[in-house]
Amino acid sequence: AVVSTQSGHYGRDVQKYNVDLDPRYNELLGRHSKKRWERFVCQDNQHLVSPEALDYLDKLLRYDHNDRLTAKEAQSHPYFYPVIQEHKRQESNKLDSTV
Repeated sequence: AVVSTQSGHYGRDVQKYNVDLDPRYNELLGRHSKKRWERFVCQDNQHLVSPEALDYLDKLLRYDHNDRLTAKEAQSHPYFYPVIQEHKRQESNKLDSTV
């Protein structure tokens, strides 16, 4: 879900890391509730969306760096399974054609 500026993940992380924000940031950021990624799916982009894509996006865009995917974790996320499988298939076909 998209991070909330209300008490919740954002507020928790600011407190967790003892961040002292300038009060002007409250005015700039405003007060917004947390929104699920599915709210941003529409007819024009739904063909690009899968549960794996939303999960990947959610885990990659975490405010707290300790909760965010590492590069290695991101590479092995299920979102990429179709690409990995296709690569393995192509490599297998190359081996078969050389025999």
